[in-house]
Amino acid sequence: KVDGVEVPKGARYDLSAYVLHHLDDYWQDPDRFDPDRWLLPRKKGSTGTYVPLGFAPRSCVGGSIAHALLFLVCELFTRSFRVEMAKGATPRLTMPGITVPVDMIGRITSQW
Repeated sequence: KVDGVEVPKGARYDLSAYVLHHLDDYWQDPDRFDPDRWLLPRKKGSTGTYVPLGFAPRSCVGGSIAHALLFLVCELFTRSFRVEMAKGATPRLTMPGITVPVDMIGRITSQW
């Protein structure tokens, strides 16, 4: 049984990342663009419900390339811009899967 539904032995089923990403049970207003939903404490209720690259063993074959590109974009960003912390600022880093700066106060300026 899964959530009260009988699943016969040997039955095939599909887990849809799209459906999972749009469930009102886990996401407040799931169709609205809301990057703040990934910040704590709102993120706590969605643990395990965001799977942008699918599920193993049929996950996205380009997943490792996507992660490498993320690091490359961060590196290119830091080459083009200077990130300065505000005087007296002491940001904390959390690691709920990726490093997230918390309470960062400062400015970003072009290096050119």
